Amino acid sequence: MIKRIPDKVRILLIPLAIILAIIFVSILFLGPQISGILAGQKEVSLQKAKLAQLTAKAAFLEGLQESELEIKTKTVLAFLPAEKDLPRVLTTIRNLAGYNGLELQGVQVGPGNISTDSASPKPEKNALELLQLKIVIGGDWAQLKNFLSQLEEASPLMRIVKANISSFPPAVEATLVLDSFSLPLPTTLGASETPLVAISPQEEEVYRQLVKIVPPTPEFFQPSSFPSGRENPFIF
Repeated sequence: MIKRIPDKVRILLIPLAIILAIIFVSILFLGPQISGILAGQKEVSLQKAKLAQLTAKAAFLEGLQESELEIKTKTVLAFLPAEKDLPRVLTTIRNLAGYNGLELQGVQVGPGNISTDSASPKPEKNALELLQLKIVIGGDWAQLKNFLSQLEEASPLMRIVKANISSFPPAVEATLVLDSFSLPLPTTLGASETPLVAISPQEEEVYRQLVKIVPPTPEFFQPSSFPSGRENPFIF
């Protein structure tokens, strides 16, 4: 036998059903709108954060001096060019050799080393590219010492990898393997909201050391008829 629902409980069931219906309709129709509002608030917060980053970035850029940046860029590129520059490397070596009274007897460049976009494996990001060459020079010992000392402070930057010196009194002949460095410029720009990376104290110190080295100007090497070695310096 089914018990009859008391009148007091039945009176409460009607308002309860109405409340449940209202809640259901609210969830069904207002739920997406509430989700949209919450998502919009989240997007607004993200945009505010990006705006703050861009504002800080703009303030940082406005604080930079264009003339100072131009000078620093030219100084760095003088020692570390963005591309392999064989003619400039050869000119520097030839001028230093002639200035010190040495005879440039031959130059040999490794195949595939001249072009920055050569078929050699692509370097890692921010990795230096090398241009290696071998030179043969002759003269006396004092002249060779001066040449080697000046080569360490020449632009573009070069490093002596290997040296073989033969003595033919009173002259000496040196076969040098040199590395010349270059650093390709970035091919892509970072996102606009990416913070700028400030120059580190170590990088500032490197720049100060470069500034102390004044690259020889064209006037430093006066045109002269100094010995230049064989007619074709690329042939030993």
